[in-house]
Amino acid sequence: MKSLKFLTTAVAFAMGLSAFGQSYQMSPNSEFTVEGTSNVHDWSAKVTEVTAASTVANDELQSLRLVFKVESMDSGDRLMNKRMHASLEAEDYPDIVFVMKTYQLNGSRATVNGDLTIHGVKRNINVQANFTKLSDGSIKLSGTHSVKFSQHGMSAPSFMFGAMKVADEVNINFALILKR
Repeated sequence: MKSLKFLTTAVAFAMGLSAFGQSYQMSPNSEFTVEGTSNVHDWSAKVTEVTAASTVANDELQSLRLVFKVESMDSGDRLMNKRMHASLEAEDYPDIVFVMKTYQLNGSRATVNGDLTIHGVKRNINVQANFTKLSDGSIKLSGTHSVKFSQHGMSAPSFMFGAMKVADEVNINFALILKR
């Protein structure tokens, strides 16, 4: 009788947990890049260190926190990386953080609202993303979101005494895969 009571309690507890959501991990196949332009050439940098904490219930995102390590942004050019990290003051502001507040799914389109903190300045943003449920049960959110340096208390970088000027707006491209 005790084992039946224990089994019933365990099943009820497990069912209750699924209603509250499961922790999902970021897949190593997730990709994040930052793209921009200047008066000289276009550029891009891959973000190689990103951590994610998320909870999903009934295929709906319940919580999401992303942290990008500024010094992990890699353009493939050592000098450009050094300038990029210096412009973002990576020593004082090592992380770019996004914390979701709300999530709405409409078919295959998701609207994710949250706070984006860059250079110590927090701004509320809405990110539009494509939503895909993968065959293994993972969830993929992909898209592009533009960010302006000026909205985060920074001037767009310039180099060589102003001969090279980076545009104020950059695009963050993301393909976030969350798996059980």
